[in-house]
Order: sequence, then structure tokens, then C-alpha cells
Amino acid sequence: MGGFWTRTNSTEIDIIGADRSPIATRVAYPGTIKWHQTTPIDQIDINRLVADVVNVTGACRKRATVSGSGMNLSWFVTSRQQNLT
Repeated sequence: MGGFWTRTNSTEIDIIGADRSPIATRVAYPGTIKWHQTTPIDQIDINRLVADVVNVTGACRKRATVSGSGMNLSWFVTSRQQNLT
């Protein structure tokens, strides 16, 4: 487990689960850590992670999140319901 950032720091991924260090051949999951005391991880945080992950070679579709105050998934449930209709 480690982190990832570009040389320009335009992309920063808090968590990278990989098969080995220092150079991974397979990325098991990228993720984000947010230690907000009163605000859970929300759609903005997830969208930022998804956008940044495209810069990680070998990243899979799985994601990990760590939060001090939970996650707000109401946007996810709504979008899933819309996709099912």
C-alpha cells in the first residue's frame, strides 16, 4: 500500500493498493482518504478520484475510501435508479 502523485502534483491519489513496491506491476485499487470531521465523502470527492485515476497506469475499476465521517451515497443510489429505468 502506498500513494501516487505526478511530478507536477496535478494528480494525487491517497491510497494505492499494489502487488509490490517500489514499482508495481498490478494496481489492485486506488482510493481516497478524507478526514473531514463533519462532512462525509460525497460525489465531488468520488468524481475527483475517478478523474485522477486515469493517470495511474494499470489501475482497475475498484475504488477504496477512508473517511472520518462516513459517505453520502444518496447521489449514487439516485443515479443507479435512473440507469435502471
